[in-house]
Parts: sequence; structure tokens; C-alpha cells
Amino acid sequence: MVEDKLTFQAKHVRQAVCHSSTMSMATDDSDRAIDTLMALLQSLKHCNHQAATKTAVEKLKQV
Repeated sequence: MVEDKLTFQAKHVRQAVCHSSTMSMATDDSDRAIDTLMALLQSLKHCNHQAATKTAVEKLKQV
């Protein structure tokens, strides 16, 4: 299932940042991380906070 794959990728993004001693990542990695998070947020069809989800996606697009 696509959503399960995206959830796994989003967890990996979080772990990569949180386990970094500098709490940062290279530009290419951050671009992929943002794309992953946007895809995950957009795939959540039954989200209780759809307005907040849409706002979060719009903010990520600005980054």
C-alpha cells in the first residue's frame, strides 16, 4: 500500500534528522524529505485535520 510506504519513509526522514548530531541534512536529502512529507500529507484522505494538512502542504511548497 502506498500510504504504508510513505509512512515508513516519513519515519526514516524523522530518524535521519533526530539522530544527526547537527539536526541538519544536505540539500538533496532535505528536498527528498520535504517531497516525502508532502506526499504523505496529501495521501491522508481521511485526516481529521484536513484544513491543517492543506496548510502544511502549502507551507512545505514554499520551502
